Amino acid sequence: MTKHLIYFDTTIWNVLAQRSPSAASSCQSLSERGIYVTLGLNAYFEMLKSFYGKRLDARARGRKLFACVHECLDSGVRIIKTWEEILIEESKKTLDKTSSIDLFCDAELQRRLRSDASDLASGKIHGWTRELMLKRDLQSEQVRNFASQSISRQPDLVRDLRAVEPAALSTFLDEQVGGPTGCHLLAKYLSQIFPMFKETLPMAADELATMLLESSSNRVARAIVRSDIYQNWRAARKDCTVVQQSVPDDSYHVVNAGYCDQFVTEDRDGQADAASHALFDITASVYRDRQVPFFHWLEEQIQLSLGLAFMEEHRETFRALASPNGHFPSDVSS
Repeated sequence: MTKHLIYFDTTIWNVLAQRSPSAASSCQSLSERGIYVTLGLNAYFEMLKSFYGKRLDARARGRKLFACVHECLDSGVRIIKTWEEILIEESKKTLDKTSSIDLFCDAELQRRLRSDASDLASGKIHGWTRELMLKRDLQSEQVRNFASQSISRQPDLVRDLRAVEPAALSTFLDEQVGGPTGCHLLAKYLSQIFPMFKETLPMAADELATMLLESSSNRVARAIVRSDIYQNWRAARKDCTVVQQSVPDDSYHVVNAGYCDQFVTEDRDGQADAASHALFDITASVYRDRQVPFFHWLEEQIQLSLGLAFMEEHRETFRALASPNGHFPSDVSS
């Protein structure tokens, strides 16, 4: 049975916690059909912020959110590694050092995160929670500042990006990913990420970036480049050189979903559009009407995604059948 992976961003986990008491059983039912809901490790960490919100009921909402997370993890929902870890695995596979890419956290980390979710659901907040949240906020601020400085210091780039019309954006992204711009962006990330995970770069970053981007199978490598260029394009089109506060977290969600088949969001910050432009062969689904039960709506989106995947898989057959010279099955006489 072919696996169909679905990535829920943080807004959807909040929907499940508030409005879907049977979320865990629904996720388990989907898995029995080869359809698997996934939780991004970055989303798990981002949800820790719920305990420190300004609302008076922040702690209660945080407990409810992690009660939902714990139940879903108990039902078999798997946690996807960070995109940085997957990028390192893509690098090793490209250099023939590994034969495959494992998207998911190992069993020990999955068990520990499930246990921590149980503690959080009961109101037991470990000291590392606040520290981790503050560290993440600092990293996000650094990313925003770096991106803002990068775009403001390149007026020619801003001019070029501003000239790209929405209808031409996909073609533009394809061209940039395979060119010097894409290689430069990815090399920058490789130079940062390998040391971050105490790994040694196996070769010059620009050479490795070129090798990674040559293959469309390296979904995360291509996704982070497309995501960066797309976010810069959005800023340039808005005549803005300040990166929005939500962009680093949004980019994390989008890139982390690189190997999934569906990306599901409430789309409060344009994430569905970002996913559609940054990711390859994925359906971005937007849950807009909370009056409709989430899993009823999701079932329709799954059927749509599977139908589109089937059409893409058999595109050449359909094209031949639609052609005047196509080969059609022989008529069956009555």
